Amino acid sequence: MRVSDKSKLDYKKIEFDTMEKVASLGVPMCKPISIELCDDEVHSLHEWIDGRDAIDSILAYSENQQYTYGVEAGKILRKIHTI
Repeated sequence: MRVSDKSKLDYKKIEFDTMEKVASLGVPMCKPISIELCDDEVHSLHEWIDGRDAIDSILAYSENQQYTYGVEAGKILRKIHTI
């Protein structure tokens, strides 16, 4: 669950809707489940996805594997940019 201040409600709704569109493209991500206003906070619930930040682990892979991951990331970005 992600918690934000009530003042960010409009922005968080747009963000949530965009995440739904991206998820519908099959992008591997924490898929959005629900968003609601609760007292003075915006609560958005997302699926959990296991993983590590690339910056913390990329150097453990060979240059060829890093390149392959970069190509995969580019394909994912191409999908996202169709929105």
